[in-house]
Amino acid sequence: MKQALLFLWERYVSVLLWSNLTLGALILGSNYLFPQTDLFASYLMVYPMFPMILLLIYSYTLTTLYRDLALSFQCRRTDFFWGSQLAFLVTGLGCAGIMAVTGFACEHLLDLPALADGKSILENGILWIKPEAIPVFLVMGLCLQPMGAILGSLYEKHKIITTVILVVIMILAVAATVASLFVADGTLSVSRTVILGTCAAFGGAALVSEMVYYRSNQKTVVR
Repeated sequence: MKQALLFLWERYVSVLLWSNLTLGALILGSNYLFPQTDLFASYLMVYPMFPMILLLIYSYTLTTLYRDLALSFQCRRTDFFWGSQLAFLVTGLGCAGIMAVTGFACEHLLDLPALADGKSILENGILWIKPEAIPVFLVMGLCLQPMGAILGSLYEKHKIITTVILVVIMILAVAATVASLFVADGTLSVSRTVILGTCAAFGGAALVSEMVYYRSNQKTVVR
């Protein structure tokens, strides 16, 4: 298990955390240094979609690239599976934490009213900065990773289909994240039943992905 955890830390967890930390710092820094630049302000607005996309893509490559490499170094399949579960948890919590810290820094270091001045897209404020957004990022991050992992497992047999599904999930994840922010802010009125149903759907998809991922992990053959 130790070998699997060290491998996953080096190839997956640390890369994702550093990527998201660097991304948050770049978006914060660019808006701090160039507050009048509309391009940087637009990046600030859509910042949440970048970590979500990174989580999905990296979990996809976890099984398309790194699983064979780990197994070729005599890492056991069961250890890799349970190690990846811990990695999913750490990266989900870590990315949500990084976004929370970035939002706190933006709120206290940036002149947000000046950034929003004259920009209709920011008329409701920067929603992801608000504390209500953090559970959204955490749930999405934890659900997207097993989905990406199972798509990576299926890639060898169904290249075109899995690529299309990956893109569709990516678009749905971004749309769901943005919609959730508006719901949390009260800007978008949606019934509690719809919210709970959507959360249950993502959770159910993640659970099914975990089961299929476990099965594929046990049957995988090192090429």
